[in-house]
Amino acid sequence: VQAGVGWQQLNEYLAQQPGLENLMLGCDCGPGAHICGMVNTNASGIGATRYGSMGANIISVKAVLPDGTVIKTKRRPRKTSAGYNLTGLLVGSEGTLAIVTEVTVKLQVRQPYETVAVVQFPTLSDSVQAVSDLFKKGFQFNAIEMLDAKTMECVNKSNQISRNYANVPTLFFKIAGLNKTVVNEYVKELQKIVKLNHC
Repeated sequence: VQAGVGWQQLNEYLAQQPGLENLMLGCDCGPGAHICGMVNTNASGIGATRYGSMGANIISVKAVLPDGTVIKTKRRPRKTSAGYNLTGLLVGSEGTLAIVTEVTVKLQVRQPYETVAVVQFPTLSDSVQAVSDLFKKGFQFNAIEMLDAKTMECVNKSNQISRNYANVPTLFFKIAGLNKTVVNEYVKELQKIVKLNHC
């Protein structure tokens, strides 16, 4: 893709293409973000839990060096210790080393069924411990977002939500799987662990 393509635009395009409708760019750093900005800042977003930051979703880049030379980095093998990782060097350099003009991105498979679980805790410490316990059990979430008590107060005052929540530390989990049955089993296990952490 060229640098001016937005990640949402790319995902919308893929969703309309026969044979590609289950693919997506997993890095979702915020509405309206463009590929070039995501590369220049090594953007992450809530999907970083599962899909990594932008650097983990790039195969190669085409860029213009300060002297006008156009370079294209190549895909490195998964196991390598030889030579410079030019792609990795350019990602996150904020345009100081080169101007990125084109990116070959890695696409992820979109899971067919997804739900969101909202879990509230009396303390920030409880919420952090719950996430730690969930990862130790092997949970793989599509996304995790934590909002502290003050942020929840702002959310409640925004009039942008369908219900009010308590103004306490809150975790939002995006859980996905092959079907509703699989996801419901994940939710049951999640409930057991977060209850042990005073949710």
